[in-house]
Amino acid sequence: MTLDTKAPIVTGGVTPVPHPHPVPPELSPWVLAINHKWQQLGRPGNPIGTTVAVGNGHLQRYEGGGTIYADANLNTTFVYGKIGERYDQMGGPTSWLGFPTSDEGNMSEGGRVNTFQHGAIYFWGDTGAIELAGVIVHYTGLVCFGETDNPLWGSDSPYVTMGVVGPNSYLALRSQIYNGVNAGSGHPDLLEIYRGPPLGLRIKTVLTQHGSSSDPDALKKSMEDGAMKAAKWLEDEIRSVPLVGPTVADIAAPFIEKMAPIIADDVFGFLGLADSALGDDEFNFTAKDMVKLSARTPNSVDHGVGYKRETGLMSRQGASYKVGYGLIPMAP
Repeated sequence: MTLDTKAPIVTGGVTPVPHPHPVPPELSPWVLAINHKWQQLGRPGNPIGTTVAVGNGHLQRYEGGGTIYADANLNTTFVYGKIGERYDQMGGPTSWLGFPTSDEGNMSEGGRVNTFQHGAIYFWGDTGAIELAGVIVHYTGLVCFGETDNPLWGSDSPYVTMGVVGPNSYLALRSQIYNGVNAGSGHPDLLEIYRGPPLGLRIKTVLTQHGSSSDPDALKKSMEDGAMKAAKWLEDEIRSVPLVGPTVADIAAPFIEKMAPIIADDVFGFLGLADSALGDDEFNFTAKDMVKLSARTPNSVDHGVGYKRETGLMSRQGASYKVGYGLIPMAP
């Protein structure tokens, strides 16, 4: 009989040699989930080291810079590239973002996005990676460059009616009536018109002189009807595309551009508007606009009115006005 000198001898027999790379039993569900995800992805790079506990889940890093995360419920996601680098810099799952909730997906205008428990990281080649919990859009007031030429009015008493439509919301609202408005004056205000992920928005702005020929509530109702129809149309168009998920901004972008006539038809069917309208404007905030303007663009100020974007010049009945809109990041 030949004795294996490498096997330790103890009373009662030979103790088995331990496996050189033991997998602790409490980690095995995450190891299995992560390995399954890796197989599904086509094995993107060899594993580096072993699975590591992080937060209330685990991660596994791979050659090439990718990482697979498994949260407490064993949901697995793959994060890599510039978004992955930014996520690591922030602290990964221990940051305010939490664990990823999606693999990297398409974003509008050639961008990329990963969603997380409490926000998202967006990437375009000319912006780099930008993390956001969400975006808040405000109406910020109006600037009068020239008042109306009606001698009976003296000064103007304008108000702003807005219709806001996005992939998951619509809204119509009206500002206060600004009395005693004269040329060269700014009138700051603050009305929240959107709060949520940057998916793209279309905003219709109508500036109206308050008086006997205009009914602010009726105009707001007309705007609401137009916005509701546009939102329903947009919802139907998005649903006609098979894949939505985190790529909804990419899918919605071309449809948002086509909504203009839907809102306008209702608004300008409103009786009496032509007699009191000082101007109107309509534009899109693309998803990329919303990310860049909220996170990377400083505020501008015009006659005391702060804004990230102004309407075009509205100049009917001798008047000249612009309306401002602001965007800020949501707090984590």
